[in-house]
Amino acid sequence: MAVVARFGKSDTAAPPITAVLVGNAAAEGVATSLSRSDHQHAVADGVPVSVGAANSAGTAPTFARSDHIHAGAVPSSLAPVNVTKSTALAGVSTEASRQDHKHDVTTATPATNAVQIGNIVAEGTATSLARSDHKHTVTAGVPVSVGVANLEGTALTFARSDHVHLGASAFDINNCILSVAGGLVYDNAEAVVTKA
Repeated sequence: MAVVARFGKSDTAAPPITAVLVGNAAAEGVATSLSRSDHQHAVADGVPVSVGAANSAGTAPTFARSDHIHAGAVPSSLAPVNVTKSTALAGVSTEASRQDHKHDVTTATPATNAVQIGNIVAEGTATSLARSDHKHTVTAGVPVSVGVANLEGTALTFARSDHVHLGASAFDINNCILSVAGGLVYDNAEAVVTKA
């Protein structure tokens, strides 16, 4: 037998669609009708917003489905750019980097004039980097003959540790040590004896 209210209407009714909304405050309500034991509430869902730059509670009264998807940066399928000595940039890509991504490092052979006499300290201008086991070119030159006066020289090359100069030779004539150097013959008292 149907339950009929005093005003001739059914004592049961469907719940209002606003009964379950985010932000609702608990309220007894003012309806004079009752809910059936198997009633259902309408639950409004909304489209998720895109991933933002800051956290926000939001203002929507609707719910998100458990399998919802946010629009955001898609993981890149391209390799990241190489690490070089260049100006830092935020970049313009709209793709995200994967957690296990890896950068390559641009390396190059050191300049051939990096180690030579007369160089001054300089950072350099190359954007490439040097490996930990890199090697520099070190140029060795042929020593000049022994001269008659000290001279710093102008060569940019180095002398090897076992180099040999062409120059003075010593010999013994009648127990007198003579030496030949620079086209002149000297005795052991360094007095000129004769032209060679």
